[in-house]
Amino acid sequence: EDRDVISLMLAVDPKDEDKISHGHGTVVYLPVESRSESVEEDEHDWRATLDAVEDNVLTVSVTTSALASVSRWQLSIDTKLVDTEQIKSYGTSVQFYLLFNPWCESDPVYLEGEDLR
Repeated sequence: EDRDVISLMLAVDPKDEDKISHGHGTVVYLPVESRSESVEEDEHDWRATLDAVEDNVLTVSVTTSALASVSRWQLSIDTKLVDTEQIKSYGTSVQFYLLFNPWCESDPVYLEGEDLR
């Protein structure tokens, strides 16, 4: 755990010839932080937090930005040892749909009344 640096890359699954980029918020790079490294949360920030380590299994929580694109996203994982430059990337077949959160005040679709949600 102290020797490894793990990052997640999440990218919108492009349609046709759409371009994806970090600047447009369609590609996000997240270093996986331990709970002790965790800083004050901002609803506009993405974050990845290491929840548990058991043998060779890691449990990571990902918090998405309230302003993230409603799209189908893909996940890949990058790892490296702390004192090296060599990165190993692991593509995954994991795809997920990121929708919206009417309970989050920062989300553009926020609904104030509980009866409306």
